Amino acid sequence: MSASYEITLSDGSRITVPGELRVLTTFVLLEQEQWFEPDLEFVLRFLEPGMSVIDVGASYGAYALPMARRIGAAGKLRAFEPTPDVAAFLERNLAASGADAQVVRVALSDHAGEGRLARGKFDEVNRIVPAHAARADAIPVPMDTLDASAAAVGVPSPDFVKIDVEGHSAQVVRGGDKLFREATPLVMFEIRDGAGVVDRSSARSLIAAGYATYRLLPGPGVLVPFDAEGPADPFLLNLYAGKPATLAKLRSRGLLVDPESGAKASPRSWRQWAAPLAYARQALRHWKGSPGLFARAGRKALYAALDDFAASRADGGKVTWAHVNALLDARDHAIAAAEAEPTLGTLLTLARIEQELGNRGFAVQALERAAGLLGNAPPTVPDAPFLPPLARYDHVAWDGRDPGWLDAALHEALIRLEAFSSYYDYANRGPILERIARLPFASPETERRRQLMRIHAALQPASEATASVATAGSENLNAALWSRAGAIR
Repeated sequence: MSASYEITLSDGSRITVPGELRVLTTFVLLEQEQWFEPDLEFVLRFLEPGMSVIDVGASYGAYALPMARRIGAAGKLRAFEPTPDVAAFLERNLAASGADAQVVRVALSDHAGEGRLARGKFDEVNRIVPAHAARADAIPVPMDTLDASAAAVGVPSPDFVKIDVEGHSAQVVRGGDKLFREATPLVMFEIRDGAGVVDRSSARSLIAAGYATYRLLPGPGVLVPFDAEGPADPFLLNLYAGKPATLAKLRSRGLLVDPESGAKASPRSWRQWAAPLAYARQALRHWKGSPGLFARAGRKALYAALDDFAASRADGGKVTWAHVNALLDARDHAIAAAEAEPTLGTLLTLARIEQELGNRGFAVQALERAAGLLGNAPPTVPDAPFLPPLARYDHVAWDGRDPGWLDAALHEALIRLEAFSSYYDYANRGPILERIARLPFASPETERRRQLMRIHAALQPASEATASVATAGSENLNAALWSRAGAIR
């Protein structure tokens, strides 16, 4: 096997990946220390020791390894990955997981036989193509149905099924019709492939088999109903589907909420919520507690948005529709504030709320507007309270006056949200990263992105052991690798 990196993931799993930055998984895991989708944290909260899992399209194991760790030796995980060299890495990873985990080198579809797997620029987006497709990069792979394979590998009734097969989900679902009709798994399936194509046929097939479709709200960390035929955020990659019995269990565990007419969260002042947070402790001295009787409509809307956001916080308790409703109200008020007074503070607040609701496209738009306000000038410190654009910055100390904090918060949020990875983006975002990575407020991830982009763009030969990446911490789990100058190239 070629040179490789061993990377610690955010859940504590250790994964071995090819030692080449041209491999997307390698780049992303070194950059973010987890896969770029927001779903994994929710999936790990759903899974329990002893559960059984089917991972269709497991790739190198960015999901499979954490899932195997979560279900433990009493659980079962069957990972389907047909790409030979990728499956070899996956086998190596799962063999060290300690779980009852098995790699099945088969492509799942709606029939058995031999298929053609097109290997694109990234193995993460390899896909089954028709036999007549003129693809010189296609290789033959064995193909089977989920119904036949699940029984053969000893998981006929899984608790969780993940499907990520780049536009082939509908065929996988059709090939698992018996399983989906007779079993009751929670299903996470791809709605948008790596090329950005949205396919709703999988959702239709699951609905016909008795399932209801949901999406994840990243902020509250719960599933909410989703109309499979309705509009989808441009960054929405996965949907969830479950039968009534499974959905009831999710509700009881506080992992799913349904709309409730008239549900209202208890009122809460934004000041009460913000006072313990590092970003606000000193800034509160400069912010008024209320907009004032004669304040402009935009200022009043901003304060209303902040109060609603505070009311949406479950603070360790179970999230209810009342909390979600408060977040939706916060969004309405933040939109009104940004329309009336599109200031840096109102736009950062709107971006945070949109992100928590899973409206990442709208969050990026708000951040781009905020960046446009600045041009090339340093940020002007807002004279009113606001929400940090990333939850991380709730806990980054600020004196309430240093514009560098705002610069780092705004641009780190924009860089993280505008693309799933910085793999390609040095030409556009390199100069910004060069600036903010050196600010004391920026995360180690910002420095990792800066260096990885520079290496990928041939602007530096290998990794450098700068203080940010060479210091171990909760935001920098692979300091031992980065502290060896030249280890990543």
